[in-house]
Amino acid sequence: MHICIARKARGTHRARAPIVMNPLQRAVALAALAALTACAKTINYTDPLGPRYAGVSEIEPEPEWTGPHVVAAAAADLPTPDSLRVVTFNVHYAEQMDLVNDLLHSSPMLRDADIIVLQEMNEDAAAGTAEALGMNYVYYPALLHPVPKKNFGNAILSRWPIVDDEKLILPSKSMTRGGQRVAVAATVVVGAERVRVLAVHLSTILEVWFTGQTYQVQSVLGAAKGYDKVIVAGDMNSHDNVGALFTGDTASETYDITDVTCWAGGAFWQNQQVMRVSVSNWPTTEEDIDRSADAMIRCFRAF
Repeated sequence: MHICIARKARGTHRARAPIVMNPLQRAVALAALAALTACAKTINYTDPLGPRYAGVSEIEPEPEWTGPHVVAAAAADLPTPDSLRVVTFNVHYAEQMDLVNDLLHSSPMLRDADIIVLQEMNEDAAAGTAEALGMNYVYYPALLHPVPKKNFGNAILSRWPIVDDEKLILPSKSMTRGGQRVAVAATVVVGAERVRVLAVHLSTILEVWFTGQTYQVQSVLGAAKGYDKVIVAGDMNSHDNVGALFTGDTASETYDITDVTCWAGGAFWQNQQVMRVSVSNWPTTEEDIDRSADAMIRCFRAF
């Protein structure tokens, strides 16, 4: 199929010949148009205190309560379960929340969840889902997204009382839209236990590369320190690139070894820690490569 674009003649000038685009040219043009459209900038919410949206379910166990801390005291009298059912769901701009709510309510694998973590939510969707499921919730938008033209962020829903919460602004802004992701943290009282829940939606590697994802995960892990029981759930935007950051001793270790010979950054590839080296093509000589390799060996031997 070909596309013909006819240009209208103006004045005494002759009409230009139609522009004929073959399928490949058409695909390239559409891709370029999509890229230009996709790069509309976001509006980030950089205040760590908000915007914040939260609600307490009217469906609560007896006795009557007047606030979250009273509810927590009542919850402490309930038996502590042996396990929790945690559900995480990226709902794609919260476009079809009626279907999402029906699925969360009717699916044998998803219903009766203790904690639900939802990504790409807005404030109306968060409040509506919490009400539909009879759950407590807290929601912090990270930004105003240019595609749905609505707020965009993570929500935590819980059948158990939520007694405190905060917004964690993650490092590494998007290289395309300039968006800055956040994690939502909340303490949930489950019987006699307190569980810290972190709702996460990492940037994609196209936005911040592997190094940016690493910094974001390290920020989440830092926020989890000091809590005995922690749940980290969400959309990691990763195919096993960040999994190793959450396991093993390397997840919490950082090294500060300075050498000004060359620049290299840490990254993860196929679930392994690797070194990412930047090369400036033609200015880089063989002598530069040798000196850089020697510097890397020195840094390795330093620890």
